[in-house]
Order: sequence, then C-alpha cells, then structure tokens
Amino acid sequence: MSSQHITELETQLSQGTAEEAIEKLILQMSSQDDAHAVLLARLLKHKYELGLPLTQPTSFEDVPERLKSEFERRYVHEVETLGEELLSRHRITQAWQYFRVLGKKQPVADAIAQIPADGVLDDETEEIINLAVYEVVHPAHGLKMMFQANGMCNTVTAFDQIYLQMSPEERSEAASFLVRVMHDELTQAVRRHLEEKVAMLAPDLSLRTMITEHRWIFEKGGYHQDIS
Repeated sequence: MSSQHITELETQLSQGTAEEAIEKLILQMSSQDDAHAVLLARLLKHKYELGLPLTQPTSFEDVPERLKSEFERRYVHEVETLGEELLSRHRITQAWQYFRVLGKKQPVADAIAQIPADGVLDDETEEIINLAVYEVVHPAHGLKMMFQANGMCNTVTAFDQIYLQMSPEERSEAASFLVRVMHDELTQAVRRHLEEKVAMLAPDLSLRTMITEHRWIFEKGGYHQDIS
C-alpha cells in the first residue's frame, strides 16, 4: 500500500466512519488489481462487523466458537465471489487459487472448456494446459490443447502420468479423444504410403480396408505410427 493510500485512509477515518474507511480500503485494493489484497480488505470488513480483532483478516484463531460458522460462511462467500470475478476477467489460473481452497473445480473447468484447442502456445496457454492437465481440473480438454500445441508423444506421456488421478468419466473422455486422434493419424499415414504405390486410390477407404487389402505395406517390419 502506498503512502498516498495510507494518507487517504487516515483522512477518511478522521472525517468519517470506520465503515467508510474500510469501504475506501476495498476500493483502493481493487484499483491496484491485487486479488489477495482485495480478499483481505473484504474479510477485514466482516471481522469489523462481527466485532473481531482486525490484525489477521483471514485467521480463524481469533474467532470465538459462537461466531466461527458465521465467519466461515462469509469467508467462503468472499473467496467464491473473488474467484468468479477473476474468471469474468479471464484470469483462470488466478481464479483457481481461490476455487481450489473451496474444493470446487467445476467453474474453472467450464472456463477452460471455452478456450479453443487451436495449437497456439504462449505463456498463458501453457499455464492453462498445466492447470487443466497436471492439476486435473479439465484433463480431457487440456490434453486436446496439448496435442494441438505439442503433438502426440507429449500428450500420451501426460495422459499416462495423470491417469490414476482422473475420475472414470475423465479417463474415458480423454482416452476416447486420444484413440480418435491416433486412428486419424494412422489412417492418414497408411493412405500416404499406399498413394506412393497405388494409382487412383479410392478416397473413402477405411483404415481396416486399406490394411486388409494391401498387407504388403507391413513387409520388412514397416509401421505407420510411432510405436513408442
């Protein structure tokens, strides 16, 4: 907090009420775009309203038993509200810090699902991929983004690393995507091989048909997909 902000708060406190000074503090922190400071200021307001010490806004240690459930309700509300505000500004990784405290990943997963898997890889996208995949917030979509940006090898490795952390539904969705992509890549690779040798290859042949009718493509140990 800058010296100017402190001076403004002191002036507000001397000319108005404590409640008005706290509201000013909240506005000041919001203008600095500091999410944690905003949370502290909002919780400070609740502690003041409940007649509690103000030195540790997030602490439950100075909250008597008779007020703990009420302070917890307000605490959860402020954390969730801040997370939603961050999501509305597309600050997904920041929002996750607050939703994770509440054990709620669905709002963040829904936000991740809106990000296109278009192969663009910048610092922000990489953070989203790590969040979606390695923190298992939305592994299926994270793997799609990873595949478009980094290819199949890295994506399969990541899937193997988080497999046991996923729910059965998440595993099924992610595995289905990988199988479809592998099938498409294999189909294209086999077709390219055949087109080198076979004239006027029909355009709509399935992978099964191409393999069964042209077994010679596997001669001398030939393969069409990275077997690793």
